[in-house]
Amino acid sequence: MNDKKFFWLKFHENFFKQREIKKMRQVKGGELYIVIYLKLQLLSLKQNGEIYFEETEEDIYEQLSIEIDETIDSIRDTVSFMSVNGLCELEGQDISLIKTKELINVTPDGTIRSQKSRAKKKLLEQEDDTNSIMQKQDATKCNTEKEIDLKKDLKKEKEKKKEKVLEKEEEKEKEEESERRKNIEKEEEKEKKETYGKNDNVLLTDKNYQTLKEITPDADKVINQLSYHIANTGEVFESHYNEILTLIQNK
Repeated sequence: MNDKKFFWLKFHENFFKQREIKKMRQVKGGELYIVIYLKLQLLSLKQNGEIYFEETEEDIYEQLSIEIDETIDSIRDTVSFMSVNGLCELEGQDISLIKTKELINVTPDGTIRSQKSRAKKKLLEQEDDTNSIMQKQDATKCNTEKEIDLKKDLKKEKEKKKEKVLEKEEEKEKEEESERRKNIEKEEEKEKKETYGKNDNVLLTDKNYQTLKEITPDADKVINQLSYHIANTGEVFESHYNEILTLIQNK
C-alpha cells in the first residue's frame, strides 16, 4: 500500500497586501525577513505549522540557520518581528506559525495521480476540439494568406515611394548646401584674407571672423584648433572658413 503524501502551502494572491507583510517590507532588512518567513513556512509543512527545537544546536536560531541557510541574527530578528505582529508564537525554543496552519494542505499520492489522469484526459479533449477548429479554419486560410500577402506588397510599395521622396529631399538639401558653400568661397575670394590662429596659418576675411564670433563665443578656440591641425599635419583646405563651420557643427 502506498502511503506517500504531498504537503503543500496555499499562497494567497493578496499575500503582499496583508498588513503584517506590508509592515515587514517597510522595516530595514524587510525583504530578507519575507524570504525567511516563507522558508519557515515551508519548513513547517510536515509538522502542521510547527517548528520544534531538536537540541542539536545551541538554540532554535542556530538550528534554523543551518536548515534554511540564513544568518542567525537575521532569523532572530525575523522571528521577533513575526511574534510581535501575530505571525507566530514562541513556546520555549519551539515556534508555532499561527497563520501558516490555515494554509497547509495534505494530498495522498493516489489523489495526485487521479488528478493528473483527469487533467491529461481533459487536455486530450481540448486537443481534439482544437484540431476540429483548425480543420474548419483551413478552408478559409488560403484566401486569408493571399489577402495578407497583398497588404504586405502594398505596404512595401508605399515604403519604397516614401524612401524615394526622402532621397530626393536629401539630394536637394545637399545641392543647396553645396551651392551655399560655393557662394561663400566666391565671396571670400573677393575679400582680402588675414591670418588667424596660434600659428598664423588660418586664412579668414574680417567678415568671416566676425560671423564666427557671432555664431559661437568659442570662435577663437575653434580657429586655434584648426591652426594646430594644419601645423601638425600639413593638410590643405579649400576654405578655412567652411572647415571651421564644420568643426562648430560637429561640437
